Amino acid sequence: MDRGAVLKTGSIVVLSVNVALFVYKLIIGVYIHSYALVSDSFNSLTDALVGLSMFAGITYAYMPPDEEHTFGHGRAEYVVLFVLAATLIATGAAILGGEYFDIRHLAVIRYSTLYVILIAITIPVKFFLGVYVSRLGKEKSAEFMSADYWHEQSDNLVTGAVIVGLILSGQGYNFVDPAIGAAIALFLIYLGFSYGRKSINQLMGGFQSKDLIDKARLISLGIKGVRDIGKIEVHEYGERVVVNITIVLSGNLDASSAHAISHMVQDELTNNGFYSAHVHVDTRRTALIEDIEKSIKDLINQEEEIVGFHGLEIRESLGTSIAELHLVFERNITLEKAHDVAHKLDERFRQKFPGYRLLTHIEPRS
Repeated sequence: MDRGAVLKTGSIVVLSVNVALFVYKLIIGVYIHSYALVSDSFNSLTDALVGLSMFAGITYAYMPPDEEHTFGHGRAEYVVLFVLAATLIATGAAILGGEYFDIRHLAVIRYSTLYVILIAITIPVKFFLGVYVSRLGKEKSAEFMSADYWHEQSDNLVTGAVIVGLILSGQGYNFVDPAIGAAIALFLIYLGFSYGRKSINQLMGGFQSKDLIDKARLISLGIKGVRDIGKIEVHEYGERVVVNITIVLSGNLDASSAHAISHMVQDELTNNGFYSAHVHVDTRRTALIEDIEKSIKDLINQEEEIVGFHGLEIRESLGTSIAELHLVFERNITLEKAHDVAHKLDERFRQKFPGYRLLTHIEPRS
């Protein structure tokens, strides 16, 4: 079964289970006059709507690419997150308004151990549903499914709070039930804003996975002829990931060789999980890299404790230019002495290259 079909099946399971829980909790909540349980039932209803929006979003996401959506419709998965967010905020606000009224007009809760047991039965149901969607999300790389695991487990915390409130209300503390209902409403609003922020960032391209950026960097540096990596941009369209990457090649290469290396990088990226790779070649930084490399060699030659270095990489991080490398020391040197030498090397490097910092890793000679 392909990814789309598996995720559709998962969304139907989420929808069906939560509709059943909504009806079940609502009937009990209305009968025993528990506003908190009624609130919890609507929490289950929002979960059912999540399942419905998952199904619709997955169906749309797997439509083939067209002229207006050249990378497909995968970002419909993030629209699913946005629908979830809006539903949670609206539901929480509606419940919160009702809680204010109910705290002023306290209802008498019909307490019974049987009702507590009937409510507690829903906890293992939600737990195993969460485990199911989490496993599905990890196996199929569907972040919205994996995130739903914590949503399902947080629902169990809510249900647990409802049970505590019911028990306390049965002891005469009637204000506890609507107060817990209000807390549930605030929790739903918090979840809504959290999901909303994430979905908007994804839809607007504001979030880029560090893991995917690091993966693209390592794959590209593994190609012979690639001296360094410049800018990397990663764009996610559901399961399709598009990468734009700038590779730094030697300025001595002819156009044909540079073109061949860029194609090798492109092929390696698309063969390792990236849907599409756009590779840009930059030879202008080569002179700088060679100058930095020569300067580091000259500086190291002045330090008799340093045997050599390897793994030089020039990169940008949070607006700072960094030269990163591994320093190899004699085995009998103390760690404190090695750090002192590395610190002195960094200071001298910064004097020669203002705006750069030297990030060193200390290794003993093999």
